[in-house]
Amino acid sequence: MCQEHDSQQAVQEAQAKQKLDQVRAEIRRISEEQKQANSQKNEASNALREQELAVASAAKALRVQDQKLAAQQAKLDGLLQQRAALDEKLKTQCEALAALLNRNGELRMKLPGAKLLGPGLLFAFRLNP
Repeated sequence: MCQEHDSQQAVQEAQAKQKLDQVRAEIRRISEEQKQANSQKNEASNALREQELAVASAAKALRVQDQKLAAQQAKLDGLLQQRAALDEKLKTQCEALAALLNRNGELRMKLPGAKLLGPGLLFAFRLNP
């Protein structure tokens, strides 16, 4: 019986050792998979960080362009206001000139050599006719 018991114990020990070897192999496999997963995670994190930096850089460039555009728009608005004021001034001057030209006969007498250049809007005169 003792031999049978020793034999059973040897079988059990062999099975336990085999099971232990399997568990160790499984632990090594899982450990290797974790290393690979961590490596992939790190690579993905680095790629994501690069993309975040690229997006941040593009957003900054866009803000700079928006600021330039806003400044140019403000300048354009100011120029358009100046143009409107100059157009109004020109209109007033043209109306005054037209009123003067409506009296062109009287004006020609006062300005010898006066000549109409357009349809009653502009005139020129020579100082020495």
